[in-house]
Amino acid sequence: MLVKLVITTLHHRQAPLVELTKKHFNIDLSQPAFWQQTMKRVVEDVTEYKQCM
Repeated sequence: MLVKLVITTLHHRQAPLVELTKKHFNIDLSQPAFWQQTMKRVVEDVTEYKQCM
């Protein structure tokens, strides 16, 4: 749900950040795969952090 909202917002606004990220880092922020991978990593990091406590 959050991923879809972010992608929709970025797509409609044509944010300069999207363009700059694609141009300089070859990362397309408008692609669901990017956000899914990012959220997966966040969940993994939080899980690891919680295990350390």
